[in-house]
Amino acid sequence: MQTIFQKSLFYFHDQTDKLYKHHHRTMFVIALIVITYFAYSIFENKQQQAEFLSAPKVDDVLILDMGHLIKDRKYQTQYRVAQVLSVEEDSITLKQGSYTYRKKRGAERAIKLDSLMLNNYFRPALISFKKSELAALYDQGAIDEIFRPTDIYVMGGIVRHRAAPEHVPHKLKVSFNQFNQEGVRAYLARDFEEARKLFIQAAEQGYDFGQYNLADMLEYGEGGDVDLAGAYKWYKSAAEQNNLKAKAALESFCDKHKALCH
Repeated sequence: MQTIFQKSLFYFHDQTDKLYKHHHRTMFVIALIVITYFAYSIFENKQQQAEFLSAPKVDDVLILDMGHLIKDRKYQTQYRVAQVLSVEEDSITLKQGSYTYRKKRGAERAIKLDSLMLNNYFRPALISFKKSELAALYDQGAIDEIFRPTDIYVMGGIVRHRAAPEHVPHKLKVSFNQFNQEGVRAYLARDFEEARKLFIQAAEQGYDFGQYNLADMLEYGEGGDVDLAGAYKWYKSAAEQNNLKAKAALESFCDKHKALCH
């Protein structure tokens, strides 16, 4: 006696056979369209990758497979997120994430969850590649994929700060603050004294992220002495410009140093 499962299986087979006999041409056309679409998507992605690799830009995000870069041990997949920090005439410098992932989706998830915006996501050590070797590294699998931000996003995750207007007299609108940008680069290179000097200049120009960055360094004594009064001043100034990070930092600061907040 046939079981219900066997009957269902035979019924499904009969229906599939009838569908194929009556609609095999239509199904063939649909399959061809799907295959063509995926083939074109792969081709278009490879073209885009080649374009990005031939002309890298600051803030481009790369997924590296460190297993292909570390030559002194047996290959193991080690995906790591990296981001272009500077582009020179014949080379690029990248900051690299502090974490490695066994599967690529771990690196993709980190990007989608805004992890690149966390203060401790990137390790201090930088890496550099010659521009002339980027294509070969991609072919070898060492560079698995490269992304160019659309506005501030990659795969829906925030990977850089949106350029903000400066608070200067006469409502003059300037899209970016060079002192703050250079200060971030100096900080990532662990030149804290230089970073602090540059953030001071950005802060005195009224730039809210410069004020926030300076306050953070003053609070923890990076690049110089601890200056809690100065930290409060610049956190407060940035918060008054509706800088969300500064607002959160100011609240935390005042919980620890109530006597300084008024």
